[in-house]
Amino acid sequence: MRPVYVIKEYLNSIQENDFSNAESLVTNTFRMEGWEPDSITSREYLNMMRCIVKGIPDYKFNYQNFNEKGNTVNFTINVTGTHTREIPSIISGVDSVPATNKKIKLPQQTVWVTIKDNKIDTVRFELVEGGGLLGLFKQLGVDLHLELH
Repeated sequence: MRPVYVIKEYLNSIQENDFSNAESLVTNTFRMEGWEPDSITSREYLNMMRCIVKGIPDYKFNYQNFNEKGNTVNFTINVTGTHTREIPSIISGVDSVPATNKKIKLPQQTVWVTIKDNKIDTVRFELVEGGGLLGLFKQLGVDLHLELH
């Protein structure tokens, strides 16, 4: 399968709350950088996304502008959604977030993905002011008290 199709299936699986399929599309050595302050594993990222999608059921990546070179793909995302349900606690020391009915719209971010054996191995998000996990929660009125490195 072409790398861009692996990525689209992964992102669609998250949006559609199909985390079993999302888990099947990543390597055992998967690492993600730039979505939250520290580099995280697939399990950590998907656990966070389960909570976020639970509270923002219409969560969309709005991905576009794919550029594929060998096993590396870059593209842009513009995350949107409406916080209509409680988001369970996703980080130790941070309470769950009751529904606010706020619409979120994160700034455009570029994402770089490396594919290995038809699975996602690394994901790196561009660090953008107001983007990522911190930006999402800030739009909901929650300060996570974390710093990006």
